[in-house]
Amino acid sequence: MPYQPEDIAKCVIDAVNDIRPFAPGLKSVELMDDTVIFGEHGALDSIRLVHLIATIEELIEDRFNLVITLADQNAFSKAKSPFRTVRSLSEYVTGRVNEKA
Repeated sequence: MPYQPEDIAKCVIDAVNDIRPFAPGLKSVELMDDTVIFGEHGALDSIRLVHLIATIEELIEDRFNLVITLADQNAFSKAKSPFRTVRSLSEYVTGRVNEKA
């Protein structure tokens, strides 16, 4: 049974909110689907992106009892980074979760 995109998007938003205190670029940003998380004009540097990815993986495991890996060769070989916006990250995480389900 596939997991619903809105449930996965909630995990992504919750993870972003969890790391906000440690990410100055996120403190005053309103989170919307097109909010740029990483890359040019992104709110996160690479260290904070790693923190976000780890937080999302932990939330997915806690909420859905699934172990996933988001930062792999597949993610970094894409022409457009799945970590760019809230929407692209949510779609990428949904795909990874549903591959494991």
